[in-house]
Amino acid sequence: MAKTGVVPEDPDAPPSMTARQLSAFCAKLYPTWDVPSVEARLARFGVPAGTPYRSLSKGQRALVALALALASSPELLVLDDPTLGLDAVARRAFFEELSASWRTVGRPSSSRRTTSQASKAWRRTSGS
Repeated sequence: MAKTGVVPEDPDAPPSMTARQLSAFCAKLYPTWDVPSVEARLARFGVPAGTPYRSLSKGQRALVALALALASSPELLVLDDPTLGLDAVARRAFFEELSASWRTVGRPSSSRRTTSQASKAWRRTSGS
């Protein structure tokens, strides 16, 4: 599981924990965990790292889940409709970050195909 990242449709976490605390907790479990990458993604997304999870919007929770899922540089990223019900701004941020992470890491062709499909879906939903 250390090489797998998961972003569920409806991410869940202890309600009183912040994104920063979730990242610190996960860092103890994954040897390749990159805390600065989580902080940087949260800042790009405009998600306050010190806000309790229960106080975040659905879109912010999805973006926290993506930031956490990418923090260990997974070889496999499982997406279970994570953008379902998100507003256009959160959906766009989600797909932009997903696309950027794939370009910088360089995934196998099957993953690039999935990214291409995600990019096409993003363009359809965002009107771009």
